[in-house]
Amino acid sequence: MKSSIQILSIIALATSLSFGEEKAPKEKKAPNPEKAFAKIDADKSGSITLEEYKASPMGTKLADKAEPKFKKLDTDGNGSVNLDEFKAGSTGGKAKGEDKPKEEKKEDAGAGEE
Repeated sequence: MKSSIQILSIIALATSLSFGEEKAPKEKKAPNPEKAFAKIDADKSGSITLEEYKASPMGTKLADKAEPKFKKLDTDGNGSVNLDEFKAGSTGGKAKGEDKPKEEKKEDAGAGEE
């Protein structure tokens, strides 16, 4: 009888431990800017207009901030955002091949002027 209780206790403990294990949370992948750009570029022109941006999930989520955000992405001011501008805006200011933020580049440019 005593051994039966011990066996049942061990089985219960093992079962509760196996149910108590939590799976490791899946790592969230960074969003792919090319895929996001392709979804927003409704007419597939290779650039995003303000209207396309406002109609996107990003634009509708923060409707009151869509236009200022779009203007910030449109670094050349031509009224549309191309893939490079979009990537730069979605990676915190680093465009393809750009290592340093703009402030650091300005400082570097003036370094040899003494």
